[in-house]
Amino acid sequence: MSKGLLLVGEPMGLLIAKQEGALETVRDYSLAVAGAEFNVATGISRLGLKVSYLTKLGDDPFGKLIESTLRGNGIDSGLVSYSSKERTGFMLKGKVSKGDPQIFYFRAGSAASTLSESDVEKID
Repeated sequence: MSKGLLLVGEPMGLLIAKQEGALETVRDYSLAVAGAEFNVATGISRLGLKVSYLTKLGDDPFGKLIESTLRGNGIDSGLVSYSSKERTGFMLKGKVSKGDPQIFYFRAGSAASTLSESDVEKID
């Protein structure tokens, strides 16, 4: 990685309800990418600064979506690795007109939760 900023975190697949109601009743969702560090990396890139992201994703559709979205936002994904054993985390987010939406995370045991010292050692 050449000079720039490095973000480390767990980007997730995000399914956002298209209509209000309890998540178990929702039938239509929009697909996006979520995660605090992902949001920061996207903002930094939009400011024209060089930014890289270190994470581990599952070798699954959410993982491929996330890496494609990183690259599409001008974020270097050279430090992204894939796991064939663990899956990419994801979350469901409700839609509300008032108050806070329901949110459920599915990230226990995710690929990013297995990040270790050996992943950090890949940074040059």
